Amino acid sequence: MVYYLQHDAATRFHIEPFTGLITALVSFDREVIEQIDFNVTAMDGGAGDSALYSMVLVSVTITDLDDEAPTFQQNRYVFGVPENLPQMTEVGKVTAVDEDLEPFRSFAYHLDGQKSDVEKFVIDPDTGYIFTKASLDRETKTGYHLSVVAQSDSIRPKGGIHVAHVDIVVEDRNDNDPVISFPSNVGTCTEIVHVPNNAPIGYTVTRVNASDADTGENARLRYGLIKCGDEFLMGPRSGQIMVNRPLTREVVYEYELLILVEDGERYAHAKLKIHVDEEDAAWNSAPSESSGLQLSAAHVTIIIGVTLGGLPYRPNSLQ
Repeated sequence: MVYYLQHDAATRFHIEPFTGLITALVSFDREVIEQIDFNVTAMDGGAGDSALYSMVLVSVTITDLDDEAPTFQQNRYVFGVPENLPQMTEVGKVTAVDEDLEPFRSFAYHLDGQKSDVEKFVIDPDTGYIFTKASLDRETKTGYHLSVVAQSDSIRPKGGIHVAHVDIVVEDRNDNDPVISFPSNVGTCTEIVHVPNNAPIGYTVTRVNASDADTGENARLRYGLIKCGDEFLMGPRSGQIMVNRPLTREVVYEYELLILVEDGERYAHAKLKIHVDEEDAAWNSAPSESSGLQLSAAHVTIIIGVTLGGLPYRPNSLQ
């Protein structure tokens, strides 16, 4: 009795012709192929056409070993989480796969990276869900970087771990009030600005300065006047306070404005006093006769036109 392998199986297996013992010629990887089928022929010792034979199908199943490391479906994950949420808020989920079969496909997730980043989060070792361990503040830290490790329970020579990188972006919420730096109301003091009583309509008296620690639309500020008449108006985006109608010092020489700055949800306010100054007589009248000089209108115009450091020069006496 002699045993033979079919031709295509002979590259992978060897069969002892007289005993029928089949041995493998190569190493197999179950994750590549799980089963190999081939035919074996047994023939008796008859000569020529009198020889008798039989054929049988042989199936070889490749059994599993714990030889595969878990592998992440992505090398990098990016998650966003709003600030100010309570601890154990879900951030996101990472996923790794082990191509081995049970019981060799078990592995666990854990976090790695800088301590200051890792200590803010926790990962479920079985599911890969990441949660916060504390409330996050975007104004303190805008983002975190973590390494997530998937580690097999049994480490083989091929390596039993795989690492993915996770970037966590802290999303802004409108949790900061606008801050007005001018006018600054310290205690009971109120800032005072001056405007000439002949200021034309549209004249910029001053500009309110404010900021917001939030970002995007949450930091988009709008300005307005709450307590005022119609003498002044404010640019809702620029914060500029402008003259809206002619000012008469004889009627009102000081105005108190209540300024509101808001970002859509939160607001701040401040007071500002505007003092209307009378136009200096030295600008419109000729020198008195006691000066002993006779100046024409042209001479007066020349003197008024002199400036020092960008401010009008107002002579105390003419010599």
